[in-house]
Amino acid sequence: MSTIAAMHDLYEKIDGLASSIPAAKNLITEIDRRKSAEDVYERYMVDQAAVITILTSAEKTKIHSYLDIRNQCAHPNEHISTAEEARNVFTGYIDTIISQPALLGPSYINIFVNRLESNSFFPKYDRDVVIDTVNKELEKLHDKTRKPLAKKLISIIETGEVNSVKWKNAKYVIAGMLVVIKDEDQLRNICIEFSNLIERENLFDSMLFITKMAPKTVDLLDSMDRKRYMANLIKSVNAENSNEGNEVVQLVLKDGFLQLNELSELVDKYTAEIQSSVQKTIFGTLRTSVDNLNKWSNIVKQLNISILDEIYFEKLLELIRDNDYSIVNEALEMLKGLDATFIKRMKAKNHADVVIQIMRQAHGPGRGSDAANKILKSKFEGIIFLVEYFLEYTTQNHEQLSYVMREQLLDIEYLLMIMDITHKHDFLKKVVDLIIESYNNDDIWDSHFLGQINWLITHKYNIEIWNDIPQYITTFMEGNEVTNS
Repeated sequence: MSTIAAMHDLYEKIDGLASSIPAAKNLITEIDRRKSAEDVYERYMVDQAAVITILTSAEKTKIHSYLDIRNQCAHPNEHISTAEEARNVFTGYIDTIISQPALLGPSYINIFVNRLESNSFFPKYDRDVVIDTVNKELEKLHDKTRKPLAKKLISIIETGEVNSVKWKNAKYVIAGMLVVIKDEDQLRNICIEFSNLIERENLFDSMLFITKMAPKTVDLLDSMDRKRYMANLIKSVNAENSNEGNEVVQLVLKDGFLQLNELSELVDKYTAEIQSSVQKTIFGTLRTSVDNLNKWSNIVKQLNISILDEIYFEKLLELIRDNDYSIVNEALEMLKGLDATFIKRMKAKNHADVVIQIMRQAHGPGRGSDAANKILKSKFEGIIFLVEYFLEYTTQNHEQLSYVMREQLLDIEYLLMIMDITHKHDFLKKVVDLIIESYNNDDIWDSHFLGQINWLITHKYNIEIWNDIPQYITTFMEGNEVTNS
């Protein structure tokens, strides 16, 4: 009975692999034929199971010995099976077949590799589909099969025809293995084999792909391979042709796999690249500068490193301040095309500077910047939050108000215009209060600002919320004169 149960279980295990393993499917077909013809099939099934590595050679030999005992007991002879022998056969079948999953050994690797030539090995090259497919394939393998399989896959990537179906599938399988396998020792044993992929320039893109799928790979490399990997990664990142390299940087940064010195080197590389995107000559700024900087927009946004944000936005401001309206127009269009959450990462002072420059460029020589005037006409549509940030910054304290009005020479008329077109009228009272609180009789700026505000409100505007401000200013000025007379 134990033999019948064991043979049935072995048959079920082979049948379970038949849907994905052609050799298992062929074996099931032949076993079914032999069963139908009432031919003996057990030894054949055991032998063929060993051929396709469901059983090891030692397991095959052990099962043959159990079948021999079964045959001796089934035929008239002088053999009398002992209770101990029967117990050994029973427990042996359980240990060798019934309690074991249907796993394939190292000799299955060649069969597996041949399957990689199929266009349908992966239903589609989607990350989740790849991981699911690889997970199901690994479930069929002995643990001891994983390392030799990985070595074979890496060998295909190293020596195979680049971008062939087999090469591409091998690349996806090894990347998927690094996601699916959780045992760190197994992972490190696989990553030891990556030296050639890291060192050889023509193969490094495949290493970037693997790391993109499994960012933890960086943390599993041995120290020398890691140094070489990071050197090549840093060398590869730029705005022109290394989207994959930049994506890998984002992933390993996000997942915390970068060491401080590695992060510092990457930041230095990005800094140099961003700064060099804006190019100057004796004739002025090159008109390619806006496009050059814009190529970094998404990269800097995704990296979300404050020092890179600062450098990027300083360069953008440099372009918005330019004397060439063509450059100014393109830079402002670029600004409007940026994601709002990205722009909001700009320093508060830079938010103020952007609004100041929009006003200045709109009222510059000639007809001014078309893009700046378009922003004013639209009442800062799409970037109204910049006005809010500008006004909050300007009215925060007297020092910041002085920066906007004195250092940057923003005309009071433009300040009121910003408040009016964006319906932020209540901020004017804050401006007046800041000037009054810090009023200095020896400083002509203070009296000039208050006098200009008073005149503009009286002669150019009819805003209800501003109606009391002229009298407020007049009362203060008269009282101040009496006090100081």
